[in-house]
Formats: sequence, C-alpha cells, structure tokens
Amino acid sequence: MKNKILSFVASLFLLPAVAKAAPAVKPLSLSEAMTSLRGLRFSSHYLNPSLRGDQRALMRLVKKVSPGVVTVTIHVTDRGPQLALNPPTMGDILSGRIDPKTYDPKKLIDKPTGDLGSGFIIGRDELGRPLIITNAHVVDPLGRNGKSSVEFQGTSVPVDIVSATMTVTTAGGSTYAATLIGYSDKTSGYDLALVRMDAQCPDCQILKLGVDDKVAAGEFVVAMGAPLGFSGTTTFGIVSNADRKARGFISALVGNYIQTDAPINPGNSGGPLIDISGNVIGVNEWIASQSGGSVGLGFAIPIRFVQGMLNRYHTTNVFDSADPGLTVQATKLGVLKITSTSENLKSQGLEVGDLISTVDNQTFTTPISLMRYLANKTPGSTAVFDVIRNGYGADIIVTLGML
Repeated sequence: MKNKILSFVASLFLLPAVAKAAPAVKPLSLSEAMTSLRGLRFSSHYLNPSLRGDQRALMRLVKKVSPGVVTVTIHVTDRGPQLALNPPTMGDILSGRIDPKTYDPKKLIDKPTGDLGSGFIIGRDELGRPLIITNAHVVDPLGRNGKSSVEFQGTSVPVDIVSATMTVTTAGGSTYAATLIGYSDKTSGYDLALVRMDAQCPDCQILKLGVDDKVAAGEFVVAMGAPLGFSGTTTFGIVSNADRKARGFISALVGNYIQTDAPINPGNSGGPLIDISGNVIGVNEWIASQSGGSVGLGFAIPIRFVQGMLNRYHTTNVFDSADPGLTVQATKLGVLKITSTSENLKSQGLEVGDLISTVDNQTFTTPISLMRYLANKTPGSTAVFDVIRNGYGADIIVTLGML
C-alpha cells in the first residue's frame, strides 16, 4: 500500500514534465480544415442541444394559441371639409388637378379610411358566436356616436362618421363581420373593448386567462397580433417589469402595466401577451418610442382588469364602464377633494371643492382607487356620496352615466 501511495505522489510531480514532453500540435491547413468539417450540421441545435426542447415547446405554444388570435379591421367613411380630409398638395396645383380659384376648402366630402388592430377570443355567446377582447382605441370610431376628428396643421378638426363597420380575420384567413358590444374609453377608462363575431367560427380557439399577480420580471412571454398589418406575427421576449407605473397614465384607470421587451408595434394593440404556459396575462396597448417603432419598451394591460370587466358583463350583460364624472385630489386631511365634475354630476348636486368622506359607505384615500370603484359600477347605477361642504355634511345620491 505504501508503495502505491509513493507511486501516486511521484506521478503528480511528473505531470508537468509529461506535459512539456507532449509533441506540439501541427496547425491544419485550410483544405484540411474544410475536409474535416464536411458533414457537420451548423445550427443552434448542434451547438447547443439543450435548445431543442425549448424551441419545440415554444413552437407548440404558438401553434396552440394562434387560432385564438384575430385581426380587427375598422372600415370608416368620414364626412368633413375637404381641406382637412384631403388637403391639396403642390403637385395637385402644378399639375392642374386642382384649380386654386375654384377650390372650396369648406366643401364637405366623404373619405373612406380605417384602421386595424389585434384581439383574442375569450369565450362564446349563447348562440356560439366568439367573443373577443381588444383595445377601445382600436374600435374607437364605432363607439363615438357618429362623431370624430382629424388632425390638420396641428388642429383637431371635427368630422362626422357617415359609416363605421368592423370585420375580424382569423388565423386561418377567414373574415367575419363583427359587432361592438361595449367598451371603456381610453381617456377615462381602461382602453378595453368587447367585440362579437356575427357568425359562429368552428376553428376559433378560446384562450385561457392567466393570473397576473403571479407575473414576475424575467419570465418568458410571447406577444401575438398584426403589427403594421402583418397578421399572425409572433414575437418573443421577457417581462421587463411586472408592475410598471406609467407616466401620464395611458389608460386613465390602469396606471400599472406589464412591461415587456417582446417587440410590439402599431397593429399589435389589443393582442394578447402570453406566458410560457399559454395563458393570457395582458392586453398589449402601447409602446414607448422616439421613432414610433419598437425599441423594446412595450406595455400591456394586466389581465385582472379584463377579468373585472368580464365579471360585470356576465352578471349584468354590460361591458361598458360607468363614467366617474369627476376628478379628485388627495388632501392632508386624508380625504379626497373634488376638483372638477361633469355636467351630469353637477346637476345632481356635487360641487367642486366638496370633500368626500365616503362613497357607498366606503373610504377612499387615493384618486385612482375611487375612480376605479366608480368605473366598475354598471352605467345607470347610483352612488351615495357623503361629502363635507363649508363645514357641513351631506349625503348626495347620483346616477352614473356611461363612458
């Protein structure tokens, strides 16, 4: 045994010498290197076999989810002054297509226009017709009661909407007429809309809604939709921040977004942000960009806001948000102060300067908590405001309008 130990120790001291004695490796010539490389498959799978399973899982996910993602197209005809809807160019004048002497800038003309976005299927109605979630700003012309506006030379010019229709195109390429069921206006609400196909769609897949409070920074996500009109587009990334407070509140009542670096571009609006298990965890709404295109700063409405509106829809058959009808600010007294009111609430007794003790016997200490509470009520329902005015208390019952 002693001899074996001495032999092992001696071998350790001899290793450097053996290494030095090893013959030098002769470099391969270019032709020899090319010959040795023949037959090898150069791919990420070959270089990193562990990627094979991950890629196959992602491919299965996309195949599973794609039938539940649609393209939403809005077809609109605006009527307004031709100077705003179809301003003449210098080329029009020089070519003689337009005579400046007879051109009437106030003449009313009709101009076809439109927009598109994305959406995803969350269920079916009692007749089996698919129900779709998208952004309110995608379907905005259908919810404007025949009124809209166009930007002209930095000014918003009012126009009438002569007609506004909507179609939905599935992943398989089938197009269906669709109807707007309800929406929550982006300016005062959640920027969410519920759309229904006007016919059954046997090939449409209902997507499963996830639980967004389990979303964590760093987890893989997939964004799907029709960026710039390229339907059936899938992008891949991570959750960059699971609870991003948006500056300026893109949707007035959301405020906290899921931030992702999965590329999102115009046309992705309303499409799903999906976790690696295939669950929808957000609705892609906006991007932060100086160029107008994706720079890896995309933001999705957390799915809990969708679930809240869907719960109200299933209970009351109304998807629209109630109009809070006021703005408030926090005070040092721990109560909220009314800073502005709609004509609706003003006519019912609420005034600027009122201090809100409770609403429906509930206390609110932050403006957004009160706004969300009121918006989540059914339009036409009542709210009881316990306010303090000039040192005196009063109960004021108001009926909420619709956003």
